[in-house]
Amino acid sequence: MSDTKRRSRLKPKPKKTRKRGDNHQIRITDNDIAIFFILQRYRYLPINFIFELLPAKRNYKKFQERLTDLSGHGYLHRPEQQFDAYNAYYKKITYELGKKGKEQLALLGENLEISIGVGNSYHHEALTCLIIASIEIACRGYRFKHWPDILRMPKIPESTRESSTPFHLPLIGMKQKSQVPDGTPFCIVSESNLLCFPGIETDMGTEVLNGNRRVTIKRKLEGYVNITKHRTYKTHYGLPNMIVPFVTTSERRMKNMIHLLDQVTNSKGASNIIFSHTEHLRSSKDSPDPVDLLQSEWLRAGHEPFNFEEKLGQ
Repeated sequence: MSDTKRRSRLKPKPKKTRKRGDNHQIRITDNDIAIFFILQRYRYLPINFIFELLPAKRNYKKFQERLTDLSGHGYLHRPEQQFDAYNAYYKKITYELGKKGKEQLALLGENLEISIGVGNSYHHEALTCLIIASIEIACRGYRFKHWPDILRMPKIPESTRESSTPFHLPLIGMKQKSQVPDGTPFCIVSESNLLCFPGIETDMGTEVLNGNRRVTIKRKLEGYVNITKHRTYKTHYGLPNMIVPFVTTSERRMKNMIHLLDQVTNSKGASNIIFSHTEHLRSSKDSPDPVDLLQSEWLRAGHEPFNFEEKLGQ
């Protein structure tokens, strides 16, 4: 008999063959490899984000079925943390690369395991993936360079290329020795300009703005001001500029961060530190869709709002 029962959303099993009930075997295609590459870059992504990032579109329903098959055979994995939410079984499923998917990429010589979302907090890392993936999806008219692309850039110092902690940006003259953004460095390239990012700062309202704790928003802001002053982004990555996006899920908290940066810089502000908020990507009710963050309003302390299209020369 065919496998007509609805398969588990948490741990789907392989389909059975019609004749003997054996596990159905699947052949890995170029489309599957494209999915593996996406989840190599972004540790956690829901199905609709993966679909938008595919180089070639396909039937969405068949795409859903394919992801279920790949999960059943161990090529993909469905993180268990997503099913803790009260309405999880009504939301789009989030995937990550499974053991067999990693093995498949290794066969192709793709052994780079550095991806966006490698921290221990699932919800924070998943939101970081959603934010950067939204930026990439919005870059249809531009080129989006991930960390592997930056590694191949000729001006990146050899010391950074070979470092075991390449994302630790050194701080000069501060008690804190380095700054580690969320995600990995990326660039947006237009015909006339190049915008570079050390990663982003994903804020879920769990860190205090100021105080005596080791990690506060104020200390992060001070770190980025230090990196900007000493142009560490150039000596560490060989990049010509650095833009630091702070993305929070509350407009009020975003405004408090801008006010705090104004204090940190003695009312001078910072032209390269930009702020936005997006409650939608953290919605507990609905499955989020990609947000066009290039069209969103990005505010700055002491400067006019940041306009991506203007900076990219479009």
